[in-house]
Amino acid sequence: MAADLDQVRELCAAWPAAARALAALWPGPLTLVLPARSEVPVEITAGTGTLAIRIPALALTRALCRSAGPLVSTSANRAGAAPPLTCAAAVSAVGSAAALALDAGPGQPLASTIVDLSQTRPRLLRAGAVSAAAIEQALGAPLDRPGPEGL
Repeated sequence: MAADLDQVRELCAAWPAAARALAALWPGPLTLVLPARSEVPVEITAGTGTLAIRIPALALTRALCRSAGPLVSTSANRAGAAPPLTCAAAVSAVGSAAALALDAGPGQPLASTIVDLSQTRPRLLRAGAVSAAAIEQALGAPLDRPGPEGL
């Protein structure tokens, strides 16, 4: 997660036209997969050379990123389980792994939409809170989409 476009661009090896177009939908629940700069630790990219990044809608999270720098984050739910909508539910879901929890009020029921921009054409990896139609409108072009089993 990043506070602003400057932080995002500091982490990315490339900033294609599609990223510029989709950045207009930030801050919000849209995650972009982009090539990472070589300085980004392999633990962050999991050896893929890419990173999934977004500028969150929550002002508290952006302020934290502004103060501390970009944050590595994951969902507070087990794979396949519904995302927790309260701080208490998130802490319960991760148990002792929660070293710190900031309660900023109820979360959103829909996960972020994930679009892979690391390939030749933008590809929808996960449908979420930002509709594919909104993404295609911002891009001015259709997305590559996996079959229904891939979403």
